[in-house]
Amino acid sequence: MSEQVQRDAKKTPQDYAKEPVASVYNDFGTSAAGLTSDEAAKRLRQYGPNEIQKSKKQSQLKAFLKNFTSLMAWLLWVGGIIAVVAGMMELGIAIWAVNIINGVFSFWQEHAAQKATDSLMKMLRRT
Repeated sequence: MSEQVQRDAKKTPQDYAKEPVASVYNDFGTSAAGLTSDEAAKRLRQYGPNEIQKSKKQSQLKAFLKNFTSLMAWLLWVGGIIAVVAGMMELGIAIWAVNIINGVFSFWQEHAAQKATDSLMKMLRRT
């Protein structure tokens, strides 16, 4: 890769999106025609294949329970206990209800996002 890319290693994809195409080609040592076979083989050896790595899937139960064990969730559980011990049963139940609703909603959002990601992964061309 060119020295320019090494100097600009801190650039984000958003930075490159704002630059002229010719500048991006120059930074990455390529052109509109792409890389030569030799250069592509060299980069494959140097950087490995350009693949999206699959992560191990977490069980649904674990993913669900994770939403009730964050620091904020623990603070709400303790806050509910303190409210009940202080004689404010309604407040304690309300705090716990908020915690449960938040956990269920968070799980539902994560589940929907995971389904969308899985669908996009299926759409990727396999070579």
